[in-house]
Amino acid sequence: IMGRAGISSNLMSLGGLAFSVGIVVDASIVIVENMRRHFSERRDAGLRRHIAIEAVSEVARPVAFAVLIIVIVMIPLFSLQGIEGKMFAPLAATMIIAILVSLVTALTFVPVASEWLLRQAPEKEFRIIKALHNGYLALLGGARRARWATLSLSVAVLVLAGFAATKIGTEFIPNLDEGAIAINVVRLPNASLDGSASVSAFMERRLRERFPEVTAVISKTGRAEISEDPMGPEQTDVLIMLKPRKQWTSAKTKPELVAAMQRELGVIPGIRLSFSQPIALRVNELISGVKSDLAVKFFGEDIAQLKQFADQEASVLGGIRGANDARVEQVSGMEQIEITLDRPAMARYGISVADVNETIETALAGTEATRVVEGQRRIAVVVRFPAEARADLDAVGQIIFIGAGGERVPLSKIATIATVEGPG
Repeated sequence: IMGRAGISSNLMSLGGLAFSVGIVVDASIVIVENMRRHFSERRDAGLRRHIAIEAVSEVARPVAFAVLIIVIVMIPLFSLQGIEGKMFAPLAATMIIAILVSLVTALTFVPVASEWLLRQAPEKEFRIIKALHNGYLALLGGARRARWATLSLSVAVLVLAGFAATKIGTEFIPNLDEGAIAINVVRLPNASLDGSASVSAFMERRLRERFPEVTAVISKTGRAEISEDPMGPEQTDVLIMLKPRKQWTSAKTKPELVAAMQRELGVIPGIRLSFSQPIALRVNELISGVKSDLAVKFFGEDIAQLKQFADQEASVLGGIRGANDARVEQVSGMEQIEITLDRPAMARYGISVADVNETIETALAGTEATRVVEGQRRIAVVVRFPAEARADLDAVGQIIFIGAGGERVPLSKIATIATVEGPG
């Protein structure tokens, strides 16, 4: 049925089957129990088929009614939108399929199998079951005798529950404790890989030394572009594995432990910390591309103006009660060398823009000159300035171009070279 309905086998759809394991047997249990009781009370083997039909007919309606109530409870899940709808609609669909099929099975196959397999033996009842049964009958009889009081009490409880529901917060997906902490560490966009690795090692060592609750710390810097969420070397995910809660000594609750870690690591300059959980961090990234529970996005062409709006929004959101760790995504701060060509000066020397661009690209970005073959490996040989020269504006300005008259013209005479802050 799942295949015909286009429902794939995934975590939530199969989770619906797991949740319904205890429900799908209820109808069959009631029918088998009732048939067993009828067979023990009426020993006529010739009427066995009629006894079975009477036993099933006696409980078919209440069993179907009970099962359909559970199905009706699942139907509102199909009205969910966004990520909640994507997650829980398959769960509701598979649960409804399993429950309805279990009802059909209980009314068709189970009675036939019970007629063949059940023996006509006397019923035996445990004392505790008998006591519970008698207590239930007494309670049921009292409720039926005082039916108006029972209805009034039920309505009062319903109204009270509805009033209480308006006073509590609403969160469809609760914040589940994964038993671990994830820290997203963001540095300036021009941070080097070596610097990120040294800071990560320092954080790992500090967390292990200061917090006995920590069993292991793993850092992951950067992520490849083939991933769903690539990261540069300026970003690091720190995963912290924790001991069981009863062995904690630095804090009693997880928020207290997170606050203590934030104070401990907050002394490190040049970093921004965002605390979450490993699975929650990945899910938030997949949903919005942002490592947080809630995100506000601005779209436009002027990144400076967008950054200004984002800073204003962060100051407003940070003042809302319940908001914690309101931050602006790192969108700027990448140092770039900006070379602005002086076209009149280039025209005086007879130097073309194409020659200048090609030379600058070779000096700073690099140009592949050839390839070296070593067995099955092919390694590109790139020609460019060494790293220290590429970062030195004076060295870049000394790149020589040959004018139309044979004069040697440095780049600094035909262009303005400056270090500017660009988008991250």
